[in-house]
Amino acid sequence: MLTVMELSAPSARSRARTCNNPTTTGFRVSDALWVVLEPLIPVFLNTHRFGGECRRVPHRRCADTIFYVLRTGCQWGALRHTDLCTKSTAYDRFRSWVEAGVFLKL
Repeated sequence: MLTVMELSAPSARSRARTCNNPTTTGFRVSDALWVVLEPLIPVFLNTHRFGGECRRVPHRRCADTIFYVLRTGCQWGALRHTDLCTKSTAYDRFRSWVEAGVFLKL
């Protein structure tokens, strides 16, 4: 019989997340698709008054995340449980690519 403490305590992962997670690696952008997609991605223009550095997450990793969400119907907020990039990064990049018409040109 389970006690209240056993029911409410979060369970620890039995193993660490790896880059070869079969749930998310099946949705990686193929090299052939990336050759077509990469030239369509708009150049990042930093408009912040103090400048700043370039984007920290590579476009290809964001593309993997975006296509994972589109193919599986996963919620943006559920991305924190995957080995993909964060929901805010993926969603912001998705919105900028939609505004630039990247997906319509595919």
